[in-house]
Formats: sequence, structure tokens, C-alpha cells
Amino acid sequence: MSTTKNILVLSSMYHYTHMSQMIDYLAAYKIYSRHNYFYHNFVYDFDPKTIDFDRFDVVMMSHNFWPMNLSAEQRDALAKTKALKALFLQDEYQEIRNINKVMDEMGIDLMFSCVAEKDFDVFYPKKRIKSLQGVYSVLTGYVSDAMMAPDMFQLENKTIDVGFRSRVSPDFLGKIGHEKLRIAEKFGTFAAEQGLGTNISVNEEDRLSGHHWTEFLQRCKTQLGTPSGSSIIDFNGTLMKTSTSYRRAFPHVPFQEVFDANLARHDGKYVIDTISPRTFECAATGSTMVQLEGYYGGFLEPGKHYIEIKSDYSNMSDVVEQIRDTEHCHTIAVQAHKDLIASEKYNFRTHVERIDDIFDAHLPASKPRLTTIDPKAFYHQMIWRHDQSFTMGEQGLHYLDSFKADELRALEASNQKLRQKPFIGKMLSRTGGEPHKKVLKGKVALAIAKKIPEFRALLVKTLLPGGAKPNPEAVLKDILLLSIIKAAHSDIPNTGTAFQTRLKFTDNKIVLEGYVVGQENNYEDEDGLRQSGDGDNDSKNLRSNLFATIKNPDNKIAIDLAKVFPLASFASSTIFSWPLYGQIEAFRSHADLYYNLSALNLLARKYPKIVEQALLCALEPCTDTDMQLFARVFTTPTT
Repeated sequence: MSTTKNILVLSSMYHYTHMSQMIDYLAAYKIYSRHNYFYHNFVYDFDPKTIDFDRFDVVMMSHNFWPMNLSAEQRDALAKTKALKALFLQDEYQEIRNINKVMDEMGIDLMFSCVAEKDFDVFYPKKRIKSLQGVYSVLTGYVSDAMMAPDMFQLENKTIDVGFRSRVSPDFLGKIGHEKLRIAEKFGTFAAEQGLGTNISVNEEDRLSGHHWTEFLQRCKTQLGTPSGSSIIDFNGTLMKTSTSYRRAFPHVPFQEVFDANLARHDGKYVIDTISPRTFECAATGSTMVQLEGYYGGFLEPGKHYIEIKSDYSNMSDVVEQIRDTEHCHTIAVQAHKDLIASEKYNFRTHVERIDDIFDAHLPASKPRLTTIDPKAFYHQMIWRHDQSFTMGEQGLHYLDSFKADELRALEASNQKLRQKPFIGKMLSRTGGEPHKKVLKGKVALAIAKKIPEFRALLVKTLLPGGAKPNPEAVLKDILLLSIIKAAHSDIPNTGTAFQTRLKFTDNKIVLEGYVVGQENNYEDEDGLRQSGDGDNDSKNLRSNLFATIKNPDNKIAIDLAKVFPLASFASSTIFSWPLYGQIEAFRSHADLYYNLSALNLLARKYPKIVEQALLCALEPCTDTDMQLFARVFTTPTT
């Protein structure tokens, strides 16, 4: 009989209570294991001088961190411990040889991997990792007890025909990664044209978590999906660097161009094609899966567990008819639930029991290094050193008695109140996202719209009855972006790069193109031709013809800040930060690295003059009176 072991979990959870899937994964060990688990949520910040790893039988390094980011001193402390060292790593498509090197330095004993078993020796060769005792297959998520609750599975009251939430993957993940965007654009557009009710987004700000994600799935008759993983494995990190550099130089070219120039010859050599926790979540909630053709780790069968979209999208009409067939959808949903949920083959309890057995098999049969570790004393240290806000308890996430925990609880209560407000609750139900962030952005936009007549007119026209118009929140979103452009022209202090914008017309887009102040003549077009002062002349010419250009329904309006805020490593969109009432908020572009002003594009069909006035207003500095308002709403944080 095995003795109870003490296991330390090192992760980079920090204070991320919204990461519900990762919380479920980590909490499962506390709930189901026969061993004692302790959670340190600040792996990158631990002080090697103040933590004794030898007090634990196992040090388990969890999925959401990169071991290369540890300092040499931190790696050395882990290397010296006599504890069994286990590494769980999900993002196994990048820097594999560097990971191998660090694993060898730290003396990793066990590797838990999502790659196919046939590729274990390619990814984790024992000749490179001399301490490695074994590699074991795991999934990125499993079935929780909550998913198995009788009231979780719902086939009725579906208000959305086709739903989807995801994020755009970086180019270097190859074709598998790109399919998330492609299925949203290609099938999502087709389904809407065929009259199906859709709620589809790949925008980071529209993501859902926790029970809000569950409720969304329960409202969806079907849910789109693609294989989880990557069709390119970047063993030494060069593909990420070259593809990102290419995208920085040519921000708006299509994926296929980046792929052909940098990635094509590497795609498909090694593939990670498995299932994600979303597979189980769809099966648990009765949302019929509509999946792109793929292997899915061998766990799913087309026509049995999901409706299949061919990889060339040649059968979209047939898929739409299958979605319309409610009885057919129910049959597939029931079968998926039977095989993936009710069978209990993939639940967390089974997974944890297997991990317990693996740890026991690799640990000596002797007694633990330390019979007991006082949880209260351990978490007191976590609070004192890191203000750690939560750990894992028998019911999942458990808040600690820390200042940060109080802050998070207050934020949760505030978010819940916001969701109960009629207009805000309806908006969040439709779009998702974090309530306090969306409300803060809306509050700033509304304050500016009240003061600036050119922006206020956009909102007024939206609220008038009749005609196809954008949602008010979409208009407020565009007003806020235009207000930031105006603030940049007014030298309002911010936390980032000082920039201004000028009008440019390219590829049927009216673009407010950003440039770093003092470098306006140092940019190249997408074709590599260097711009000169003629850019200002082009901008003046476009201004004089702006009304006619806006009135043309083939032209769209966008903001381009890709040269001001270059694409970051691992990113798939332009990201900049801006202060709003003393809080720093992030603004992410769409997948084409433009901030596409969708509300203005819709309003321009009926009110081109009002849209023209709003754009010209954004390009002008604030008046002295308006400057007071802008300085107040765009206040930088106090130190």
C-alpha cells in the first residue's frame, strides 16, 4: 500500500480566476487524489533561498508556463532537489529543443505530453534528457463532476443555431491553427447567409468563462470546432521568429502569403491533432458539435459524435441542412454525451487516479520525506510573499485570506451586479467578455460622445428606429477608438508610444494609418516601396474626396496601428494599451491587424456625411474645452 505523498504544484496561475478550465484541471488533484497537494501560483517569482523543495515528494510543474523563463538560480534549485520532478506541458509546438535542454538541466523525471505516443522519442529523446524516466499521454482537459450533472445536458430552448468562441492563432501554428479563424469567417458567414442564427467571435474580448460559457453552450443548438493543436512543430524557435518578422514587415497580407514564404515546407511533418476541453463541454451541454474534418486524437467519429465540415468546405450546404434537422442534431448530441460523458472514461477522477499510480510507481516505497506539511503555514507564506489570492479546495477554487483575494471577490460581486442590469446584461449575453472592462470602455466612450457633437451624432443615429443599424455597444467601441486617435493628436499623455494618424486609401479601405511622431516618412507600403512626404499629399487628397469615398458601399473604414505597435511574439493581433480613468486597458485589433470600425461601416451606408465628420474630428486635436474632458477620462495611473 502506498503512503500519502506531499506534492507541490508550481504554476503561473497568479490571480487568473477566469481560467476556469485550468482551475478545474488543477483542482481535480486536490479533490480526487489520495495524496496531499499544495499550490504555488507564482512559479516565475519563487525565491530559491526561501523554498525547500526537499520537503515534498513530488514537484509538479503545471501546463501554463515555459520552463525556459526560469532564472539560472531557479533552475539550479529545482535540479538539486531530491523530489520527483514532473512536467506537464500543453503548448508543445514551440522551442522543443530548448525545452529539452532545460528539462535536462533541471533533472525532469516524468513528462506528461499531448503529442502522439509514436512521437514521444522525437519530442523528448532520452539522449537529450538523461534524467527522464518516462513519458505519458494526457489530454488538455477532462470531464468534471459538474459536467456530469443531470441538468447540464439540455436539448431544448436553443436560441442560437450556430455558436463559436475562439481566438486567432499565430501564423507559426500552421494550417491547423489557422482553421479557427477560417471556420469562423467561411462557415460562419455562409450559415448566416442561409438564415441560421449565429453568435460567432474570435475576438479576445468576447471570450466567455465559467458558468457564463456553460450557459452559452446550452443556448447553442450547434457549436463549431476545429482540431486542437498545431501542424507545425518549431523545434528551435526559428519559424516563430521568421514568420513574426515577416508579419511585422507586411502586417495585412493574408495568412497564405506568410505561410508560403516561411512555413509551407514545415507544415505536416509532425502534427499535434487532439481534442480540447471544449469537446467535453459541448458533449456535456447538448450542443451538437459541427467540426472541421480532422483526426481529433482518434477520440471522435464523424457522423457519430459530430457533423463534419469537409476541409475544403465543399459540403457547407449539406451541413446547414443537417443543422436545420433538429432530430438529427439531437441524435448526435445524445451519442456524444453517452460516449464522452456518461461512459466516465474521460472524467477527472479516472485521470487523477492514473497520475497517482504513475507517481507511486516512480517513487521509492519508503516513507515520505516529511510526514506532514501544515497547509496553514504553507499558505501563510504564499500570502506573505506573493499575496496569493487562491488555492484549490475540495470544491474547486478556494480563496485565501489575502488583500488580493478581497479585491477579486469584490470584482466578482461588481461583475455580477453589472450582469443583472438590463442593457448591460443583454449586451454581455450577446457578446461575452469581462463586464467591468466592457463597461469601463463604454463609460469613457459615452462621456466623450456627450461632449463631442461629431461623435454624439453617431450614437444618436444608432438609437433612431428603423433601418439596419449596429448595436449601441459597437458604436461606443468605435467612438472610443476614434477618441484615442483624437487624444493622440492632442498630445494627451499615455503609457505607450506617441503617435498620430493620417488618412490613407488602400485595398478598398479608408484607413486611419498610425505613425510614430517624428518618423512619418520612414514607413514602407505592403509592397515594400518606401513612403516619402507624398503620404501627406495623399492624405490631403483623400480628405477632399472623403465623402464620396465613404459613400461607396464597397469601401470599408479601419484604423491601422501595426507600424506603431509591432506584432509581439506569440501574438496574432496588434495590441496597445491606453489609460481609462486611471486603469490601463488593452485594445486588440482584428485578425487582419486592422481595427475595423464595423459600426461606422454600417452607418456609412445611410449617414455618410455624419461618418465623414466623425473621422475628420478624430484627426484634429482637441479644443481647449475638450482637452479638459480628454485629460480626465484618459488619466494615467498614479504611482
